[in-house]
Amino acid sequence: MCPVASTELYVASTGSGALTSVSDTFVHTAPVGAFAQTAGPFGHLDLAGNVWEWTADWYGAFSEASEPLESPSGPQAGSQRVRRGGGWLSTAPDELRGAHRSSLRPDVQGPDLGFRCAR
Repeated sequence: MCPVASTELYVASTGSGALTSVSDTFVHTAPVGAFAQTAGPFGHLDLAGNVWEWTADWYGAFSEASEPLESPSGPQAGSQRVRRGGGWLSTAPDELRGAHRSSLRPDVQGPDLGFRCAR
């Protein structure tokens, strides 16, 4: 259960690269579907903001010239996994978008780090 009615301000991207403080009324992460009015054209929800998303890919240098256009898988092994997006603790403008890609050791845990269940 997510606590609500927080008056804390959080940092968010305005889309222009500038940061602004906003309150979404949730103390930490927001419950799934809390922002249904922001659904994408195919009905998808919750693709940005709450937590960094772990992926199954090992992290490696990315080169558009050497990677397939869809679903590049990266190296077969490594010491760090790819994480995407940004979490509610992110403050850098480039982290506050779903396409952001970075790496982290798989044993690291945090309140703004998770994974996506999809079917």
